Amino acid sequence: MKRGTRAKRLAAIGVLAAMALAVQYAENLLPPIVPGVPVKLGAANVFTLTAMMCFSIWDGLAVSAVRCTVGTLLLGGSPMALAYSAAGCAMSWAVTALLMKPMKRGMVTPIGVSVAGAFCFNVGQMAIGMVLVGKQVLAYSPLMGLLSIPTGACVGLAAWIIKRRLFDGRKNASL
Repeated sequence: MKRGTRAKRLAAIGVLAAMALAVQYAENLLPPIVPGVPVKLGAANVFTLTAMMCFSIWDGLAVSAVRCTVGTLLLGGSPMALAYSAAGCAMSWAVTALLMKPMKRGMVTPIGVSVAGAFCFNVGQMAIGMVLVGKQVLAYSPLMGLLSIPTGACVGLAAWIIKRRLFDGRKNASL
């Protein structure tokens, strides 16, 4: 690895994590997409997906972990909120990581990867909700599953645009 390349990559990952935190904070100020249903766009996930597409799945995990933990703490979240966030982030990251190779081969688009990630984020949250609250959280699952399609599509499209505009064609492709 060239001298300075590692530092540039680390700086880029730090910027993506900071942007994810800022967007998560801003999104937290907005009401839910559907009143009474705890669903948000998940716009901060744009930066996790961008890190995974432009760098590595592990860099995406770093962005996701920072956003999940620091974001929850900054927003005054409880241990329960951290559990929901961590479960959703873990499920979403795992599925997205599995789909990165097929995406790079052109078998699936970033939008498809993001929709799968959004759906699995909701699955992770439902799973932890069943443990912490009980089966009644499953009442949200049809609507949350349905909403993961447009929210995931928006996140995937935004990440694809960022990748094309900022990272494709860069001089130092090894970054």
